[in-house]
Amino acid sequence: MERVIGTPPDLCERRTNLESSFLTFYQKLGYKVQRPVSIYPSVDETTLFVGSTISVLKKSLGTNADLREGICLVQPCLRTQPRRDLANMAYIPDYNSFFHQAGILTGSGSYKEVCDTAFDFLTSLLMIQPEFIRVQTSSQFPEISDYWKKRFPNNTIADSHPQNYYKWRYGEDGLTGVGITFSVRSNLISEYRDIGNVIIMSKDTKETAIEWGFGIETLLSRIHGLPKPQSASRICDFVSFEPGPKEKFLDALVASIEMLKSDIRPGRSGGEKQILRDHLKVVHFLGRKLNIDRETIKNLIDQYSIDCNSLDISGRILELLQIRDGKLNEYMENVPKVIGSCKSSGAKVEDKLRNLAGRLGLWAIETEEVETL
Repeated sequence: MERVIGTPPDLCERRTNLESSFLTFYQKLGYKVQRPVSIYPSVDETTLFVGSTISVLKKSLGTNADLREGICLVQPCLRTQPRRDLANMAYIPDYNSFFHQAGILTGSGSYKEVCDTAFDFLTSLLMIQPEFIRVQTSSQFPEISDYWKKRFPNNTIADSHPQNYYKWRYGEDGLTGVGITFSVRSNLISEYRDIGNVIIMSKDTKETAIEWGFGIETLLSRIHGLPKPQSASRICDFVSFEPGPKEKFLDALVASIEMLKSDIRPGRSGGEKQILRDHLKVVHFLGRKLNIDRETIKNLIDQYSIDCNSLDISGRILELLQIRDGKLNEYMENVPKVIGSCKSSGAKVEDKLRNLAGRLGLWAIETEEVETL
């Protein structure tokens, strides 16, 4: 698992510079810098984890003084996948589960100003050529599209997606948003790919605030022509990016590390415990499938979490993987007994094995592998 050749060797520095440049840029415009919070417990009661900057900034919607100045933030985020997607080893997410998002929130009536400063940030500060940017918008919402059709007509694309693409919900009754999406390309890849949004937020149809944000890893991967946001993330400072199962393995491993850093423990009760448990199942299954030995996993975890080695994250994950080994071995040992008892009792083997797997907390894909041995 060596580092990928061709990835910019200073991506770590570029991530740091992008974060600090964003905050400095908006601080000079009079925005107040908000300190990031832990991904868990969420400060937003509508989410289990902090999954975006708005989860942190939403509390300021009723604070007119803060919104007049504007607030900016770079926030670590965790967006977890549904269990059915985690358990489907053929499903590979397009974006990282754990990522960093840069975002701002400011008062109503400032849509054009936010669009101007966002475009200036991308083109003047980050030096992205204007022709490498596209604005995805909807003619159904002239409040977001008219400005761009006048300012940037050749690169503004209307109605190329279903209407839900331009709409947002925030988990609260009456709080919604409509917005545009910036897409960029690099001089290495001609495809335009989404990087972030400017959104008009409304409460009960009344405009309340404007937000703009982008994923740090996503933007870096786009402007450097890298295949996926994961290839610009911290984990790929230590190991090469490979699309497919290894990509899913690394995504689940990083999410597991970050949940353990937030002092979550795996278990069957409690949403966050179950989510950690499911991510560790992916690490366990794909680690075995890809023949990644435990020493390699330990070294990778230690490198990634060097800032919190006192928590012994690698030791805790290896211990949890060993527990998974024991569950799988117990299942394997009991398969012949179950088959034998079903022959004498007439019970269905499939039902009994399914019950055994459920008792041990194993996914079907794990037991299917055992039964084909």
